[in-house]
Amino acid sequence: MPKNDEDRVVVIDVDGKPKKISKREVAKENEKLEQAIKEKKTKLKTRKKQKTEESKMPVMLVEQQDRSINIGVVGVGQCGSKLAEEFYNRGYNTVVINTALQDLKPIKIPEGQKLFLDYSLGGAAKDLDTGQAAVETYSGAVVKHLKDNFEDCEILLLATSGGGGTGSGSAEVMVELMAGLDKPISVLYVLPLGSEDTLAKHNAIQTLAKLAKLAKSDVINSLIVIDNAKIELMFPG
Repeated sequence: MPKNDEDRVVVIDVDGKPKKISKREVAKENEKLEQAIKEKKTKLKTRKKQKTEESKMPVMLVEQQDRSINIGVVGVGQCGSKLAEEFYNRGYNTVVINTALQDLKPIKIPEGQKLFLDYSLGGAAKDLDTGQAAVETYSGAVVKHLKDNFEDCEILLLATSGGGGTGSGSAEVMVELMAGLDKPISVLYVLPLGSEDTLAKHNAIQTLAKLAKLAKSDVINSLIVIDNAKIELMFPG
């Protein structure tokens, strides 16, 4: 205990009243305060680091937005899957299907919405017959994948391109399988660039003819064709 008032100082307590305490008690209280401040700073740094790391992580889940029409998007092949990914980023319900695992992995949508058709090594390689046969072989898995993900959808949109093998080769079969869900079907079909090879252009013409026939017979409700070659001319580079 201090022997005189010189060893004591006046402080204001929590009730706003002055009181005398020893200098040793003041030192202890200061140590506690400094420790509390240090711990608070450490927690803030940890929280800031966590937020920084989270901001660098890719967004895996996108909240579906309220829309007047609930559209389910099916991306098939490399180009179709990339288109579907863009729809997913805008809140649409989406699935992707491909025979090339190396093209399926980079698509940033939940894994449960991807379907890999393990039919040929490395994909269809612009072979229309391979793309068609792959979907026909896995038709049961494809239909289940569509039903599991699109039960509440009012319209189905098939996104695919004409230059490759999986998307273009399977387009007609995919439309037939989608028709089994008894929902209106639209097709977003991308033509190859003018710089692509003759085989890609040949595939595109053949597939477009089949899709046009399906549209004429009302199996497809709308056929949207994107001309990449024309876009390339309008916006070079």
